[in-house]
Amino acid sequence: MGFNDVKEKLYDLTADMNRTNALIERSDMSARNKQTLFSFRDWLISRQLSLLRVKKYLMFARTITQNSEKDLIDYTKADIDSVMTKIRLCGRYKPASINDFATTFKVMFRFIDGLDDGEQSPRTKHLRQKKPQSSLRREDLLTDDDVNKLISAASGLKDGLMYSTIFGVLYETGCRPGEIRGIMLRDVVKNTHGYRINVDGKTGKRVVFAIVSAPMLEKWINAHAFREMPDTPLFYYMTKGEPRFITHPAFSKTIKLLSTRVLGRAITPYLFRHSRLTQYVLKKVPEGVIRKAVGHAPQSRALSTYTHLVDEDVENEMFAMSGIDVEQKKVENTFVVKTCPKCSAAVASHESICSCGNILNGIVMAVRENENDNRFEKMEQKMAEMMQALSNVAASQQKNIMVGGMDISASGCQPLNGGEFIPNSEWRNQKDKLKFSSVQ
Repeated sequence: MGFNDVKEKLYDLTADMNRTNALIERSDMSARNKQTLFSFRDWLISRQLSLLRVKKYLMFARTITQNSEKDLIDYTKADIDSVMTKIRLCGRYKPASINDFATTFKVMFRFIDGLDDGEQSPRTKHLRQKKPQSSLRREDLLTDDDVNKLISAASGLKDGLMYSTIFGVLYETGCRPGEIRGIMLRDVVKNTHGYRINVDGKTGKRVVFAIVSAPMLEKWINAHAFREMPDTPLFYYMTKGEPRFITHPAFSKTIKLLSTRVLGRAITPYLFRHSRLTQYVLKKVPEGVIRKAVGHAPQSRALSTYTHLVDEDVENEMFAMSGIDVEQKKVENTFVVKTCPKCSAAVASHESICSCGNILNGIVMAVRENENDNRFEKMEQKMAEMMQALSNVAASQQKNIMVGGMDISASGCQPLNGGEFIPNSEWRNQKDKLKFSSVQ
């Protein structure tokens, strides 16, 4: 199953394409425009474009027809400029979407004018696409502690183990969210230090490694209901009795709701990737290694998005020029693999107790010791209360006072301190209560 096949299953593109066709058919655009868009669709598919890309072009083209009463094939250069102006000034679209409208114009009029690939229509040749500036800030990125909090909180969800594993693998590998959702069971292979995962992305196949997240991944695979079926999605939901890839909307919604509750802000699935890539740049990992690890094409300039987030060098240099001696900050990595000193098992980064029961975190150990101290205090208090109760019973139920020569055994009583007596049955009850209390 190739990347496009997986992608079509991930996004259910066949059904999506049918819905797109129906939207165009039911729209109030002219019959000529409908015919143009359907012919444009067939032209795109014949050039082996993915259904996701075809759908995207059709949706942008549909919006274009809503901004002009003319038929597409009759558009002039001025008509195209007028539509682009409306789109840009309406305030509904981000810079990236405005670029997509320009791209759709270029591709669609290459088809309408019957041009070969690479040629541009005179009607769209003048259109320019401006690379949008990244709005990502360093403060927006996830830290190791943030990820550990999300993983811990995810365990309380309905599919807690699955989502905990997704968060760990997504962060450690720096994969695109769609690549993680598209992993099949057969793509995951156990090795010496964790798991080797084959992912298929837009730049082709590559291998990523799960080491820190390996303990979570192992638990999830062992709990996977279809672990004996290698062509089943690694992460799935059930529909009509069969496992299906997690949908992007459901995935995004889960992350948004959980992060709002745990971190106090809503995040997107892509923030895991952005945060990991920034860490690579911060730690001065060679560019070639980063590109290969995260699936960037050799000519890609995407890494420049992250270099502006790493400004410590500039900041420290400016302080030094101002005569200020700045102590280098050392950030402790907390998203790391842990090994239990007792049984040598690998323990997930967010966990503090090994499966063997050994406590790995000093804070947790202190809490446990404090809990034990409190338990002993409660036991002592309980014993004191029981002794007081026994004394009260003895005082209220005294029936006999020892007098000379009385046969104590015959009276069915037992002596207490001070020569007072209580019935044998009451004495046995009090002794039993004391024994039970001491066991507790």
